[in-house]
Amino acid sequence: MVRPRSAVSSLSAQGAPAGSVQAPVAQRRDMRNVADGRASGRVYAGGVTAGRAFFVYTGLRLLLLLAVGGLLYLTGARGLLLLVLAFLVSGALSLVWLDRPRSSMSQGFGRVVGKVNDRIDAAAAAEDDVAQTTAEEDSEQQAESDAEPRQQQGK
Repeated sequence: MVRPRSAVSSLSAQGAPAGSVQAPVAQRRDMRNVADGRASGRVYAGGVTAGRAFFVYTGLRLLLLLAVGGLLYLTGARGLLLLVLAFLVSGALSLVWLDRPRSSMSQGFGRVVGKVNDRIDAAAAAEDDVAQTTAEEDSEQQAESDAEPRQQQGK
């Protein structure tokens, strides 16, 4: 969309030079997601919940474990050797192949833990305010009670 030059101010709201054409809002949002390291296909409306990311990652890990176990079974591994090799090989492969789901899961849990910490901090601040108010009231009452005997002695 190209605006006539007269309708464009010298600098736009985002600091773009006059006469430049800005990308539509959705495209700018996608550009920010790419700049943040998030591919536009992985960003859902409202974000990915921590629970959903956990189940996706866990399901993919289990599928990878079963696939590696099946391949090892076909090659002749049996018993304890099959289990140990399947866990080791699938663990190593998941470090490379499941990096995106793992980082999505950790970001989700980071958001959840951050929210819990914010609530704890807010509750602690509220408790500190109540304690400070109570201490101030107690000191005022103490000062008043100390002042009364002095006034009586002065009479």
